[in-house]
Amino acid sequence: MEPEGKRASLSDIAKEAGVDASTVSLVLNRKPLAERLRPETRRRIIEIAEKLRYRPSAAARSLRTGRSGMIGMVVGDIASLFYSELTATALANAERNGRRLIVSATEWSKEKELKALENLLAAGVDGIIFLPGSLSEEHPLFRTIRSERIPLVTFDRKLPGTPAVHCDYRRGFAEAVARLAARHRRIGYLGARGEVSNKIPSFREACSACGCEGIVCEFEGDDFSNFKLEPALFLGDGAPKAWLVGAGEASIYLLNHLLRQGIGIPGEIELVGTSVPRIGELCTASVSHVELDCSALMRAAFELLGGGEEREIFVPTGFRPLGSCR
Repeated sequence: MEPEGKRASLSDIAKEAGVDASTVSLVLNRKPLAERLRPETRRRIIEIAEKLRYRPSAAARSLRTGRSGMIGMVVGDIASLFYSELTATALANAERNGRRLIVSATEWSKEKELKALENLLAAGVDGIIFLPGSLSEEHPLFRTIRSERIPLVTFDRKLPGTPAVHCDYRRGFAEAVARLAARHRRIGYLGARGEVSNKIPSFREACSACGCEGIVCEFEGDDFSNFKLEPALFLGDGAPKAWLVGAGEASIYLLNHLLRQGIGIPGEIELVGTSVPRIGELCTASVSHVELDCSALMRAAFELLGGGEEREIFVPTGFRPLGSCR
């Protein structure tokens, strides 16, 4: 047994097994050439490695292979249902791919987003999944990523020369609007200003296909828990009595806000949110929603990281009608 505090090396295992270090490396790294060794030799090497509690050095592997085994992910807010689920599925994908995931949550601060990129580059990650929309092709960090050929996957926004994964809202919005248009000729859309996704074009396209009028209302900021909306926006003359909310948990806050104003859901106002499946049952009435497929989004992101090519993958959405619409 190695002295306590001393980390066993390939040489230590080789010495006890009576072979050279390269043979130990073949076995422990499961190289095809190891199959040429006698089974008892392979078994002895593995048993000695376990006895010495051998752990491979990530730093040594990085020097040897030129890869760190780490993937960086920059996300705005992991407290959000959508982004927490994206992060959880990214962790699962990293594990399946034999990678470690470094997650940087930035609270939607552009300064923190760029600092997170700097830190990931300094850590020597093998690729980056960048979810915020703040990185531009003119920024020096983007030029560094491109010049060093570090795989970068962006979300809902395409940068030159890099792949991107998109949440395609067209199908989910089309199904949701068609459901609402059966009873309403005017449908409202409420979303955060400055969206980089295809939500608003998808909403307008769906309204046009159903022959109804689409009213777009945008608000500033990302903290939906404190926004205040005038009842006239929903109950005034000509106000839409059906709304599609495109900003994640904003549909929950909006539903509670309307209920506190004495507005009946779905009796007076029908409401559809946009988020992950578990959002639906968090309120009463349960929130109908356009569903986002986080698992498919992260599978696509990891596929693009390993693809080495400029490509875009569009992941479709669906629609789940629940208690907030008739």
